[in-house]
Amino acid sequence: MFACGAYPGYPEFIENVSKEVECTLKRLRNHCCLTIYAGNNEDYQVAEQMNLDWDPDDHNGDYSKTNFPARTIYERTLPQLVSKYHPEVPYHPGSPWGGKCTADPTVGDIHQWNVWHGSQEKYQDWYKLGGRFISEFGMEALPVMKTYLDCITDESELYPQSSTVDFHNKAEGFERRLALYVIENIKITKMDLEGWIYATQLMQSECLSYAYKCWRRNWRGDGKRYTGGAIVWQLNDCCPIASWAIVDHYYRPKLAYYAVKRESAPLNLGLYRNVIELPYGEKQYSVDIWGVNSSLHDQSASLVIGFYDITSGNLIKQLEGKDVVLKANQTTEFYEKLELPNSNSDIVVFSKLEFDGKTIVTGADWPQPLKYLKFPDREVDAKVENDQIVLTANKPVKGVDVTVTNRDVYLEDNGFDIFPMNPVVLKAPGLEISDKISVNYYQK
Repeated sequence: MFACGAYPGYPEFIENVSKEVECTLKRLRNHCCLTIYAGNNEDYQVAEQMNLDWDPDDHNGDYSKTNFPARTIYERTLPQLVSKYHPEVPYHPGSPWGGKCTADPTVGDIHQWNVWHGSQEKYQDWYKLGGRFISEFGMEALPVMKTYLDCITDESELYPQSSTVDFHNKAEGFERRLALYVIENIKITKMDLEGWIYATQLMQSECLSYAYKCWRRNWRGDGKRYTGGAIVWQLNDCCPIASWAIVDHYYRPKLAYYAVKRESAPLNLGLYRNVIELPYGEKQYSVDIWGVNSSLHDQSASLVIGFYDITSGNLIKQLEGKDVVLKANQTTEFYEKLELPNSNSDIVVFSKLEFDGKTIVTGADWPQPLKYLKFPDREVDAKVENDQIVLTANKPVKGVDVTVTNRDVYLEDNGFDIFPMNPVVLKAPGLEISDKISVNYYQK
C-alpha cells in the first residue's frame, strides 16, 4: 500500500514490493466486489507538490534515474503483476490520476478537498467542484453522545472544547474548520456537548447531501454523463473520535450516513435554488428540479410541488400534479428556474413523486444558510410501534434526529425533514413499543 509519500524505486525494493503484491492479488482476486486496482493514493499529487520529475507524456516505464523513481512501480511493476494474476480487473496508476495533472476534472478521478481543506469553499457550491469521478471528498462531524459517554469517563470533560474531547479528534486545525462551516450555516442555540454534536452532524449531513445531489445531476444521458461517481471519505472509524466518518467506531451512524443513503437511492429527486442579484440589493429566487433514475427501466410518476412559508408554516402555493418520466440510467430535468411564489426568501420547496397513489420519493430545498431561518411553534409527534416509529409534524421541520435512548437500535433513516400531511414511517427492526426515544430537530 502506497499513500501520500515519495517512495524509493531501487531493484531490491521493487523485488520486495512485487512479492507482497503477488500475495495480495492472489488473496483479493476471488472477491467479486473489486472494480479497479489503483497503484497508490495521492503519490502523484505529492510529486506535484514537491516539484518532482514528472512528465505525463513520458511513458518509457523506467524512472529510476529521476527523483520520482516510484513511477516505475506504479506504471510498470504493478500493471504487469495485475495483468498476470488478475487481468479481469482494470488497473489505474494512482488516485487521483488522469489528464495533465491530478486535479484535471475532465479525465480520470480527482480528490476534491477544497471543502474543509484547501480554499474552504462553501458546500452549497459543490457543483462548481466536480469532475469525471470524485474519489475523495468529505466533511467532519462529532460522533453521537453515546460514543463520548463510552470513551470519556470524566464527566467534567464532557463539553465541546475540553482537552479530552479535543484529544478524540486527530484532524489538524479542526477547531477552526468546524467552527467555520458550522457558524456559516447553522444557528447555534446552545453550546453544550449535545448541542454541538447536533450542529456538526446536521452541517456534515447538509454538506454531503449537496455534494451527491449536485454531482448525480451530471449523469445526464448519452453523451452528457459528465460525472460518473463519487466516494465519500470516509465510511467508519478505527477508534472513537470526531472525524470525516459517517459511521463511528461503535457502528453508530451519524446523520450524514442517512443523507448519503437517501441521495444514493436508485430513484431520487434533486432540487437546487438559484439566486439572481437584482439592482439595489434585491434578489430573485428560483429552483431547479430534476429526477434521478439509476435503474435500467423508465419510471413514470406524478410530480407534486408545494411552497411553504417557513416561519408561519403555511402552505402558500401548490402546483398541479405533473406527469413525468424518469428516464433509465440518467437524470431528467423537470423544471429549470421555477420561480418562487413571491420575493420572500424564507420559502421551502417541497416535492414528491407519486406512483399508483403512493409516494415513492420526496425532496426539499431550503433557503441557505439555514442559520437565518426561524421555526416557531413546531410540534413533532412520534408514536413508537413494534419495528417502527410514525412521525408527524404540524409545520415543516428540518433535520429530525431520532435516538433510541435505552439501547442501540438501528434506524433505517434519520436526519430527515417532515412536512404537514406527509408522515414519516421510520423503520427500526427490533424496536419494541416499550423502548424509549428522544426526538430532536433544528432549532427545537
